[in-house]
Amino acid sequence: MTSTGPGGPSTREGDRVPAPTPSTPVAKQLFVELHAGGLNMLADAVPKIEAFVYTEWQVDHMPWFTDHGPGHSERVAAFAMDLGTPTKIHPDLSRNLIEKFVLWSAAWLHDIGMQQLLGTALGGGNETIYGRIRSQHPDQSSIVILNKAQLIGLPPRDAPLIGAIAYVARAHGTAYYEESVSTLETSSPYMHGKQIRGGLLAAILLMADEIDLGHERALRMPMPNELNTISNAHALKHDCVQNSSISHLRDGNIQITIHTSQFPGIPNSDMNSIEGWILEKLWRQIAKTERQFASGFDGQARISRAIVMERRPGILTIASPEPEVMAVIEADNTSDELINHRATLSRVQQLIDSRTNVAITGRRSQDFDDEDGREDLLGVVLARQRARGRRIASSICLRESGGAAGLKDVVIQLALDCDAMTPEDAAAQTIDRAVSLLAEFFAEAEPFGIIAVSCVDWLKPEDQLVFLEHLIPRIGSADRVSLLVSGTEAGLKGMLTRGLAEEVDCLSIDRAGVEDSLAVYIPRNHAVSEASSGLRYFEYAKLRQNHIRTLLEGLSV
Repeated sequence: MTSTGPGGPSTREGDRVPAPTPSTPVAKQLFVELHAGGLNMLADAVPKIEAFVYTEWQVDHMPWFTDHGPGHSERVAAFAMDLGTPTKIHPDLSRNLIEKFVLWSAAWLHDIGMQQLLGTALGGGNETIYGRIRSQHPDQSSIVILNKAQLIGLPPRDAPLIGAIAYVARAHGTAYYEESVSTLETSSPYMHGKQIRGGLLAAILLMADEIDLGHERALRMPMPNELNTISNAHALKHDCVQNSSISHLRDGNIQITIHTSQFPGIPNSDMNSIEGWILEKLWRQIAKTERQFASGFDGQARISRAIVMERRPGILTIASPEPEVMAVIEADNTSDELINHRATLSRVQQLIDSRTNVAITGRRSQDFDDEDGREDLLGVVLARQRARGRRIASSICLRESGGAAGLKDVVIQLALDCDAMTPEDAAAQTIDRAVSLLAEFFAEAEPFGIIAVSCVDWLKPEDQLVFLEHLIPRIGSADRVSLLVSGTEAGLKGMLTRGLAEEVDCLSIDRAGVEDSLAVYIPRNHAVSEASSGLRYFEYAKLRQNHIRTLLEGLSV
């Protein structure tokens, strides 16, 4: 970008030095509107803000992240200005010029804090550092805006305006959204004589940032072999999105459309997982911002959950996604399926990480073998551990067979699951051979591996003890292999009595957790009603599936 020049606006309009003009279409339109409205100082800030962002991103200090630079800022600003202009609202609800300036400025500056988090090179797969940068940069962006307002080009003495821009930018971080919205809604609602709907602006920016999903965000990233698995998962997501757009419907609502590309080399199952990952995140952000959209537009406009997802064949053949990359995506997708038990999930993960054997217990009835979600919980734990690179061998043959499988079937399936043996060899293998192969597999587990068996209570009590007291120690020592099993409390009595595993039960239902889960797919007031209906876990799970089916059919509650 060309230099912005030394000139700046004077406080006396007659002494104003001509300012440079903006370079992007939305900025040019805002520049003209602000001048026409007599807000010359704000108009002149527009090209300065663009120039500041371009300068800050001349060197991308974190190329392993998807695009968070000027290109992303420009697209987010365009989405934000469009989202903030529903076609069916009353004219009095249209954004005023101050709101437009605050929103546009926050959109351009919302990721500027990422460039300040230096000295955090990632390496092979450091999820802790990656997560810290991803979670902290929105707060860091607000700090940059507050501390460098004059350098950015904002009117240096206009503290309310600068604060509003900083907190709207900060709100694009999910972890900071509620607090930032609260600050915006309780601070002075007027600036330059105009009412400012800070909560609405924050909601618009968060959604605009989420909608920028196109392949442009991955164009400048290094090749996959230079990235960690988390970066690769996000790059894959953007590679598979041709473009995203929004449209204003006749009923006044706003619809999101995502066009994806399925390249030769990407199986249908992986593509379904990628698209599901995109949809779940969009639904969650719609749910998070729903109240601010409703109050800000007086109930006259909302973002529809009936997102249009159109898949088209890609032209270029690319390599199939690595299992480690898909494991990151599957971990999120599997977690989204968990209706309840968030605190229980945290407890199980803590025990597993401390090398404690865990037995997840829940009820079983004639109608449903998993009334309380113990199998869902087990699945989420395994998916998250796989995403962390754990060596895992799991068996679900007892559950699939309704208890008809035996000890040998379980051990053979464990060996098959981790590719310690081939299906062709399985029929001729003995328990001892399978145990030896598993021991070889887990000998290289760093720092430890996990053996998981679903519905282990369906093994005969004597076989349970053989498995736990004799076979597991042969596979690996307690500091090398952790055990995760599921079943009913009565069926695991022998194991629990002997102290071979710590029990974590799934019997209780957290109504607030159920409400939050269902509110992703239906309006909050409907979710409150459903969560209060006194259903069992598996019935709530069916409700969730029905709501998703409704949304995928193009309908929205």
